Amino acid sequence: MNKISQKEAVLNTILAVLKRRGINYELSGKDPLAHFLSPEDKREVKSILFVAFRMGMISFKDPDKLKDDIYLKKYVCGLVSNWTKKATEFNCGEKDYYYIAA
Repeated sequence: MNKISQKEAVLNTILAVLKRRGINYELSGKDPLAHFLSPEDKREVKSILFVAFRMGMISFKDPDKLKDDIYLKKYVCGLVSNWTKKATEFNCGEKDYYYIAA
């Protein structure tokens, strides 16, 4: 099984969660992700990514670290936060759009 990158996993999972809610978010569009992603969506994204890491579907340098639930939950939380704030695909083509708009 080929593993996907962490960025790809976050982007795909967020898009899937939004789509399930009836939102067809446009990557690199005119609206930042922050306008659409609810706290409930973030919780669902983190839960899905947690399981995907555990199943070995997402690349990770040190797989032994993924055996620790506390470590993995913190890692996934930081991962989602990082990509939602810094991925240009989610922020109107801008890096750190979240900080500019705030």
